[in-house]
This record gives sequence, structure tokens and C-alpha cells, in this order.
Amino acid sequence: MTGLLAKTVRDQRRALVGWGIGLFALATFYAAFYPSVLKTSSALARYLQNMPAAFRNLIGGDFSSPAGYLRAETFSTLGPILFLVFAIGAGARAVAGEEEAGTLDLLLSTPIRRRQVVIDKAVATVLTAAALALVLFAALALVGPRFKLHIAVANLAAACAMLFLLAIAFGAIALAI
Repeated sequence: MTGLLAKTVRDQRRALVGWGIGLFALATFYAAFYPSVLKTSSALARYLQNMPAAFRNLIGGDFSSPAGYLRAETFSTLGPILFLVFAIGAGARAVAGEEEAGTLDLLLSTPIRRRQVVIDKAVATVLTAAALALVLFAALALVGPRFKLHIAVANLAAACAMLFLLAIAFGAIALAI
């Protein structure tokens, strides 16, 4: 790691720990509710049939399967929102945070190229978003089976990877702006 990349990752460690704890708690919370949702899934399915098709497609209609439940609760609503908030905030803070703290002038006066500054800030954002995706994956893989939330590891990894890719795309846009 370059010095600037290491510094940026170190600066983001508090946010990473806080977001990681929050994502782990969220995954545990959703996993703990799955058995009760499973008991009422037939009534919920009947309720969803009365909703518009676009809404059913957005949240999914199969709460009786672990994959359908995770899609509806984690991977199509709150998960993307949380990952987007984190990545957009990290991307916007990457350069603007240095300016706000009054350290951007000092940083740009060093012999580091401006292109390298932006690359290191982007890589740090990607690394922290990847760490959060790993936390969510680990939480669901470890806690889920205790609550009858069994899902294939490859499918869970793919869903977490999609959240990660969505986050870094919007984080990159925020960094560019």
C-alpha cells in the first residue's frame, strides 16, 4: 500500500467498524425474524397478490424460501440503500473531506501526483466497501442457519457482490463529482 492509501484506509477505520457492526446487527435481526415470517408466509403471499405487479417484482413474492426472504428484506430494499449511503458518502468525503479538514492544500503540495491521490482515495473506498460486503456475507452465512435461513454460499456471495458493485459504481460517481 502506498502511504496515502494506508492513511485513507486508516482514516476510514472508525466508519468501517461502525458500519460493520450495524450490518452484522441488521443481518442478525433479519435472520431472527425469518422463522416468524415463515409461519405467516401464506397470508403474506395472498396479501402480495393484491399489490401491483411492479411492486411484487421489486420486493419479490416468495417469503417462504430463504432466498426470497433475503431478496425482499435485505437485497432489494435496505441493503442497497445502506451500501449506497456508505459509498456515496465515502466517495464524496474522499477529496471534499480533505478540503473541509484543511489538509487538501498540504496533500497536494507533496510530490504525489493528483491522479495518484484520486486513485488511492478510490481504492480505499473500494476496499472499505468490499470489507462491508464481506461482513454482510459472513453475518448471513454464520447467523442465518441458526434461524433456518439456509442459502447456498455461492448465491449469497453473488448477492453481496452485487451490493458491492452497486456501491462502488455510485461511490465512483460521487468521487468524480
